[in-house]
Amino acid sequence: MKSRINAGDKQISDKDIKLQETILSKLNLEEARAAVALKQEIDKGVKFSVEITKEENESKIIEKINEDDVTKASIFSLDELLNSFESLSGMSKLLLTIILSSSIILGCIFSIILNIYGNYLLDRFNLEEKFPKIALFINYRRKLSKYYLISNFLIIIIMCLINLILSISILSL
Repeated sequence: MKSRINAGDKQISDKDIKLQETILSKLNLEEARAAVALKQEIDKGVKFSVEITKEENESKIIEKINEDDVTKASIFSLDELLNSFESLSGMSKLLLTIILSSSIILGCIFSIILNIYGNYLLDRFNLEEKFPKIALFINYRRKLSKYYLISNFLIIIIMCLINLILSISILSL
């Protein structure tokens, strides 16, 4: 592996030498010396800037870790979210709440559909009989699926009531 890397480095350096020779042949000697000096300065500057950016990034990360306040170091801050919600007008708050509750309702409906379809697939392919080792888990799933259905229906009813109350309050404004 190392011999391949060294051979690749040698090929790259041979290409660089050939490129430099063609450039030298086209330029006069003074321009060639200035070009080589400029290339060396650029290479040194790039290496130096990479080292600086690595050190700066490491120091910034260490500063973030050492901060005592966790909310300042986190990307998603609850304080910022609450401040942005408080800055909304009353109508915008109501509409945002309706949108969130509608998305919760859609999620519950999706969960109910997957639950019913999962039970259908378990019955259709007789997985309890084909795989007796997982029959215990399938039975637990069937028992829990009843509770999932009941809880999802309750969440849907509660969210519909919230939407109804908020819609009535919007109409009264």
